[in-house]
Amino acid sequence: MSLYKIYYKWSASRAAHSSLDSGDYTRAEATAKLQQIAQLPIDVFDVDMEMAMLAASLKAQYNLPYADSFAAALAQTRKATVAPSDRDSERAGTAVKILWA
Repeated sequence: MSLYKIYYKWSASRAAHSSLDSGDYTRAEATAKLQQIAQLPIDVFDVDMEMAMLAASLKAQYNLPYADSFAAALAQTRKATVAPSDRDSERAGTAVKILWA
């Protein structure tokens, strides 16, 4: 899962359950979650021009959501398997290997 998607989902869920005057609280909480994730034994990859172009191509070809297109692009370039949290990655067909939990 991309850090974008983690930050978005956590921010959106917190915003839905908090009062309207606590916008900065939600950002601080989501940022704290990302900092906790950064301590886990996982690799985080930066997006360069080549990765962005591949992600855009996969998004256009398979109608993937934004974050899923980057996950697919990374999986393709690293010859890795995608382990999605939802069924959107099914759209990628045979472009990437998918592990369903």
